[in-house]
Amino acid sequence: MLSIEFTDAFYQGSVCFFTILVWYYYLIGALNKRALVRVIVMSLLLGAGSVFVSDISYLIVVAAVMVGQIIRYHRLDYARSSIMIFLVNIQVIMSNILVYTSRWIILCAYGTTSEQRIYHYGHMVVLCYVVVMGIMNALIISLMKKYSSFINAMIDKIESVKYLV
Repeated sequence: MLSIEFTDAFYQGSVCFFTILVWYYYLIGALNKRALVRVIVMSLLLGAGSVFVSDISYLIVVAAVMVGQIIRYHRLDYARSSIMIFLVNIQVIMSNILVYTSRWIILCAYGTTSEQRIYHYGHMVVLCYVVVMGIMNALIISLMKKYSSFINAMIDKIESVKYLV
């Protein structure tokens, strides 16, 4: 994790959780206007919480989703739990890549490698992080749209194999 100010950590955490939750609701087929408002509110709350507990907040979100499923359905929905765990893992990997990419951009733009100097440009690092996150998500969405027929055909094949066994 990058050493940045509280406000920057809040923005970074909020963007991370917003990305995770939007993708989660999209993949389970529950993304609508009401869910988007809920995602925004939850992202802001989780972003605020992540300032204090840092990366453990991801574990808290996964546990909350699983407990919520057990309370709501009296069982664990493995498909939805797997989606959430997958998204959190992808987000952690993307966050690490984006932080280093942002630091590299700051290095190229301002010619600094010192931790103290990077801390001074914390707002710029978070801004680069958010922009590159948006670009990466747009790329993923465009790839999903381009290959959606192939993905759906593959899902149908997997479903047919599941029924044969």
